[in-house]
Amino acid sequence: MTLGFDRHCAEIVTQTSLLIEHLDGADLAVPVPTCPGWNVSQLARHVDGGQRWARDIVATRASEPPSDVALRDLSGATDDDREVVAASLTQAATALASTLGEAGAAAQMWCPVAGGGAAFYARRFAYETALHRADAALALGLSYTLDKDVAVDALDEWMELGSLPFHFEVHPWMRE
Repeated sequence: MTLGFDRHCAEIVTQTSLLIEHLDGADLAVPVPTCPGWNVSQLARHVDGGQRWARDIVATRASEPPSDVALRDLSGATDDDREVVAASLTQAATALASTLGEAGAAAQMWCPVAGGGAAFYARRFAYETALHRADAALALGLSYTLDKDVAVDALDEWMELGSLPFHFEVHPWMRE
């Protein structure tokens, strides 16, 4: 069962808003056990950066993969101010969802999955955000719930994506 494109776009904003709620009153320096080497601040900046990265790909209809170095080096984002992080996350999610909506599900651009385009980015970032919201909830000792339809579609997406041959090139450790 795949949720529709519009729902995926909406979930990017919804899951980001819920992540921001997790940050309310939280110590952003708390380590995230499911993302070794990251704290909550770095996790939030990773989500923010990923959404901006995807937005740029969709907005420019990129023909080749842009650099993702900024998504991986989070060493400088260890003690961000919660209000700054929240505002940035809100802007990134809104911009991505809006850009996807303007492009439409059929729009094509560089994508790690052949023919994926805007539909791929909407689905992937809905669930990338939902998953990292779970990481934050775990780190902060908060409860986590996910709508059943969203959870089922997220599992379908991960099984599809995680079994593609290119994934084993990107993450060789997954072969085991």
